[in-house]
Amino acid sequence: MVARIFNGYGEPILHTDNGVQVIRAANPHVRVLVGPVRPWNIDQNGVYPYRLDVPWLNCMNTLVRYIDETARLKAAPGIPLVAPDGFAVQAPGRPEAHELGGRGHLEPRIDLPRPE
Repeated sequence: MVARIFNGYGEPILHTDNGVQVIRAANPHVRVLVGPVRPWNIDQNGVYPYRLDVPWLNCMNTLVRYIDETARLKAAPGIPLVAPDGFAVQAPGRPEAHELGGRGHLEPRIDLPRPE
């Protein structure tokens, strides 16, 4: 489970054998992101459904909830720096999109609005 690996979800709060605490023990100034959940992947799901009940969003919603819960539990007795600095998002682009007119090197820095 990613939340267990990231900040120790489901383990006693004094355990420090998780990614964020090991990384920050080595360098307390580093920014730590939670890895991305793959969109449109129906093999992953979560126990806490998101508003739009689809597997990858349920998975992300559950992951965020578990990481937040663990960070709050560890913060209560004063254990710092166990929350992520952010979340990585897997958002594949479309550099070959027709709208770019062969200027794929500009993607993802420009929007590709579509009528639909």
